[in-house]
Amino acid sequence: MIASDVRRLAEKYREELAEAPELSAYAALAEALGAMLAEAVAGQESAYAHRAARGAFLRELWERLACYDWAAAPGADLLGQVYRQIAPKEARKKLGEFYTPDWLAKLVLWRALHLLVRGKPPDEALPRSGAAADREVVELLDEYYRSRGAIPSFVDPTCGTFAFGVQYIDALIKWRREKRRMSPAELAEEVLARVAGIDVSPAAVAAAKANYLLQIYRLLGGARLPRRPDPPIVRRDLLSLEPPPRRFDLVVGNLPWINISKLPAGRREAAKDAARRLGVLPPGPAANKTDLSIPLFAAALTLADSGGAAALMVPASIFRGVHGAKWRELLAQHHLAEVWDLTGLRPFEDAEGQPGIVVVRRK
Repeated sequence: MIASDVRRLAEKYREELAEAPELSAYAALAEALGAMLAEAVAGQESAYAHRAARGAFLRELWERLACYDWAAAPGADLLGQVYRQIAPKEARKKLGEFYTPDWLAKLVLWRALHLLVRGKPPDEALPRSGAAADREVVELLDEYYRSRGAIPSFVDPTCGTFAFGVQYIDALIKWRREKRRMSPAELAEEVLARVAGIDVSPAAVAAAKANYLLQIYRLLGGARLPRRPDPPIVRRDLLSLEPPPRRFDLVVGNLPWINISKLPAGRREAAKDAARRLGVLPPGPAANKTDLSIPLFAAALTLADSGGAAALMVPASIFRGVHGAKWRELLAQHHLAEVWDLTGLRPFEDAEGQPGIVVVRRK
């Protein structure tokens, strides 16, 4: 891939990212980074490194990336941090995107795993420390593996740059290092078969795949796979997945939230149709001002297996407003474990409202 190829990729993304053209170069570079990591994982000589010599731009990019110890990179959403610096705030707000801090993703994952494995959330609201939470997550994963012979399957239904998935794979890396239940290559294959993401944005999908492959690279620690990995990050509109292609033990994520009255007419009517089909369209005039997260939540819940745990972030306003009435009826049909209102905490500084967390076990 030479500089002209990256420019071509950027032009492709520019057409697809009409609402935020500034992200076209970011998406193109994320795709290039993902391809480099996939080649490294498969033990292939990187075509990107070889061809970079023919283009100053890519040569400089390769030199910068080659100096970084990717195998020792932290279990953090690195591409998400870059995205938040590049993506215009107004464009993200128009899409209802509020990217999740790593500490919050860890908290949500911990509570979802606890519900899945032990049938209830943890007794304490917060872990004693980050290290204590890591240790408990390792034990939860091991309990599940010893009883089922597999890791819990996982999907983030609106994955963005895959912040929750990064935290989950990082937890699996720690579990393998401590418990030694399988080799790095065996766990990498298991992750690729059982850990997935969905997003409608092409830039998010490119970044999520790169983030995913970075964690696989960390996991392997120099080992190799017999094939070039293809992370199961799918570019689809969650509201169009009917019926769901498969079901998962864990459905964890931060749903986009925006009043549908602020969406373009076509998307607004599609969201209302989906809410009606899923049984969560609010009554009367509230139907025209429902939140996009409501039908997204209902669609995400269909991805959970029977007995599976869903931990999803939504706007706290739907806990009380008329527009959330049908959504609350949906929750009553399942095993609602806990609801968190994070309004006082304000984890999303640039949001008009603030999020909550809903943890539910599907019947």
